[in-house]
Amino acid sequence: MKRTSLFLACCIGLMFFASCKKGPVLPSISILRNQGCVIENSQVYYGGEITVGFHCTGENLTQIAVVLMQNDSILASHTDNLNAKQVDPVTSIDYKHPFTLETLGIVTVTGTLTDSLGHVATVSFDINYNETPNMRFVGHYEGDLFINGNYSADLSIIGLQNGDLDSISFYTIADIVTGDNMNEVIATLTLGDQPNTVRGTVDGDNVVFDEINSKFVFDYTYDGIFNINIPIELDVIFSMHGTLIDGHLDLEGECQGGGDISIMGGIVNGPMTMEGTLGGSLMKNWKR
Repeated sequence: MKRTSLFLACCIGLMFFASCKKGPVLPSISILRNQGCVIENSQVYYGGEITVGFHCTGENLTQIAVVLMQNDSILASHTDNLNAKQVDPVTSIDYKHPFTLETLGIVTVTGTLTDSLGHVATVSFDINYNETPNMRFVGHYEGDLFINGNYSADLSIIGLQNGDLDSISFYTIADIVTGDNMNEVIATLTLGDQPNTVRGTVDGDNVVFDEINSKFVFDYTYDGIFNINIPIELDVIFSMHGTLIDGHLDLEGECQGGGDISIMGGIVNGPMTMEGTLGGSLMKNWKR
């Protein structure tokens, strides 16, 4: 009887110790909420660099994979071997990795953590990519713009005159600053020697300026009874839009206008009209 009782006691003890045996420490992953990392519902900008971070714990962590997705499409991903350069098993780590995305809308970030036994932990969260603020347009641009077009004049004594405006250039300065909202810039465009303050509407890397009322001066030449070479000033409306490419503001558009002109003290006078196209690339000289 005593042997039977001893045997039963040993079995119960073994069962008790077996039930108390410590199980494996499963991996755990959570969003890193400091060190400049994005978190859920972060508002970020098109083309800007973000840092994705996770706090990872476990018994022997081996790998972390980060995937950024939008509409079931993978936009970017990165995988790291956590114990590649470690002597001791990795049990805790704050992991960070930078990404740059040129996208808009909701992006889902998923981190997947794996340990040496193949156990997996995962966490996902959403961030929201907005249009880049128009700070990218802030700057000072200088360069030449070119006018190509034609003119027509009905001048007394001389009669009807037509001519071409062939690549007339004038130096242009564009100081562009932030407007009242993300989709607006305010530009001071100096066309020739005429400064003009004008609003622009931003769409990505493109800006469309409101119409500019300015002056256009060119040399009028007439070879006939009178030999005339004199600057003519006309009131002109410029319609322009620009594209920001690698530090250049590429401008193009149309111009048209006219006015009553007087030559030789009014002996020769009459109306003149002109129309043409405008284009040129302005260099960004410095950044505010």
